[in-house]
Amino acid sequence: MTYSPAFLAFWDAYRCKRRVAKLQAFTEWVKQGCEDDPAAVMAGLAAFKLTEQWREGFMPEVARWLKYRRWEDEPVEQDEAPARDGWDVTVPPKGRD
Repeated sequence: MTYSPAFLAFWDAYRCKRRVAKLQAFTEWVKQGCEDDPAAVMAGLAAFKLTEQWREGFMPEVARWLKYRRWEDEPVEQDEAPARDGWDVTVPPKGRD
């Protein structure tokens, strides 16, 4: 199998414990059109690698990250995530014994 230089640069940059299934990842790379704009994919990867979630070791497999076009998402740090409908899970419920 001959991988493109852009894919190999991405594969090398991904660097995580779940960097498996290289052929499947390359298949998704091609299918998602990453060859057309590898800089956008690399920029998205760089943004995700700055998140606390990524630093703590939770990263999807490479092929899954590509399949769901995660580079187009906006990564959010945990402390920046808005509370859902005012419900704060860090405060115990009142009136329950």
